[in-house]
Amino acid sequence: MTEILTGSPEQQLRSVRTEFVKRVSAPVLNELLDGLLQHKVINQEEMESVMVIAERAEKARDLIDMVLRKGTESCSRMINLFVELDQCLCSQLQINSVGGTNLMVEWIVTVLGYQPNGRMDSNSVGVST
Repeated sequence: MTEILTGSPEQQLRSVRTEFVKRVSAPVLNELLDGLLQHKVINQEEMESVMVIAERAEKARDLIDMVLRKGTESCSRMINLFVELDQCLCSQLQINSVGGTNLMVEWIVTVLGYQPNGRMDSNSVGVST
C-alpha cells in the first residue's frame, strides 16, 4: 500500500520537487500553467515568463518554485490541479488533493455562475431573465 504524504501543502510540494521536475510531462505543465492562471495563482506575466523557457525540466522547476513562494493556498491549488491532470504521477509521488477542493465544482460556480440556490447567475452566462 502506498503511503500518502502528509504535512502542509508547501511541505508536500517541497518533498516532491525533484521528482516533479524530472518527471512531469510538457502537456501537463502547460495545463498546470493554464489552470493556475485561471485560478489567479499566477498572473499573465508570470505565465509568459515560464512559457518562454524551452527546456521542460527548467520550466517545471521555475513553476514549482514560483508557486512555493506564494504560500499555502497557492500550493494547495497546484496540488489539486496536478492531481486532476496526472493522477498516475501523483500516485507515484505519493501526493493527493488537499482540503477536499473539487476544481470542477469551483469551475461550475466560477465560470458558469451556478448559485447554491440551484439557479444560474444570468450575468455569468449571458442569459437574460
